[in-house]
Amino acid sequence: MRRNKHTALQRLPILLIAGWLLLAWPIGGLVKLYENAANTDLNPPLHGQYAKKQLLPFNKKNFLNGSFQRSFEAWLPRRLPLSGLMVRATNQVYYSLLNHSAMGGDNPIAIGKDGYLYTASYLISYCNTRRIQPDLEALNKRNVQLKRIQDWLKSRGKYFIYVVSPSKAAYFPEYIPDEYGCVEGQTRPAYYAGIKSAKIAGLNLVDNSERILREKGESVTPLFPKGGIHYNQEGTVIATNAMLEEIGRLMKKPIAPIQYKINPSQDAKGNDVDILNLLNLLWPDYHYTVADLVVTDKPKTVRIPVAFIGGSFVIQPIQLLDRLEIFPVIYHYSYYKLAKITYPGQQVSQLPQEHGHDYDDIFNAKVIILEENEEIIPSNHADAFIAEALSRMENHAK
Repeated sequence: MRRNKHTALQRLPILLIAGWLLLAWPIGGLVKLYENAANTDLNPPLHGQYAKKQLLPFNKKNFLNGSFQRSFEAWLPRRLPLSGLMVRATNQVYYSLLNHSAMGGDNPIAIGKDGYLYTASYLISYCNTRRIQPDLEALNKRNVQLKRIQDWLKSRGKYFIYVVSPSKAAYFPEYIPDEYGCVEGQTRPAYYAGIKSAKIAGLNLVDNSERILREKGESVTPLFPKGGIHYNQEGTVIATNAMLEEIGRLMKKPIAPIQYKINPSQDAKGNDVDILNLLNLLWPDYHYTVADLVVTDKPKTVRIPVAFIGGSFVIQPIQLLDRLEIFPVIYHYSYYKLAKITYPGQQVSQLPQEHGHDYDDIFNAKVIILEENEEIIPSNHADAFIAEALSRMENHAK
């Protein structure tokens, strides 16, 4: 018995090696199987899904330290055969039978009346569902600081503009679901407080929210698409012209507006379907009225650098300005710290969380535009910009 035990122990390394070889091939083959099954027309990637996780090589080191298992755990769900199809089928049941969305995470997609789509945060802000009143004292203090920054920039031959962008909820309140508790006369408290405070402080204000709402019923198309959360191409050019008008006013050199015509279309795509795509349905309906923009004349190039600090509502105006070559260089500091995108070329560079030279292009620009959506007044990116500007003002004064 002792001899047999000793012989078994001697053979253990050989058995382990043989087992390893037998195990490695099936796992490698399984990985290849899943790769092939996942990459089919029946299983297209889901909209809004993060980049695919890379599977680490299956070897002794990765297996023993657990890194292979962890990478496999993250990799597998997105490679399961027909996983995307099953998600879409489930979402279609929620949407068609329950008028509900299973997508959106912390900011779920809200399905409004007649199928109009919103994100919950816009509705909560517009309806003031949580009945939270703005902190007027803090807002006024902030805007006094912005006025100081505006005056400091002006003393250095630069121009500051504060832009408020619109909310789809404010444009289409008639389609908001009843459960958000909108009460007539009590909506948009953040917007009204923010605009009033900005005017009292004397900021160079472009209220694109008011301008877009003023066009409702007068524009060629609805300025917000049924399945999108941002304004359409017609809304984009209206908002862009408002900013060009203010830049020209401040520089005492009027800038001609972008001349255009709008062709209504029933073929929604791109930004006009941004949240419809995030629903990840089996049979999304892309047939609703959108705007196709045709530029008939544009202003001459204004040879100054322009910096935008803002969120997603400045992307379309920036891209239009870039396409028409109205400014030679445009910097977009996305939510101030998320990323810096430089036009032309749409070059993306990541930003450190600490202040530093990465933000120099804001203060070297001739025109600095700070944008906030009416949903998030005051915003974190505005506070970050204010802190950086005040720090530079203090250092400049020394």
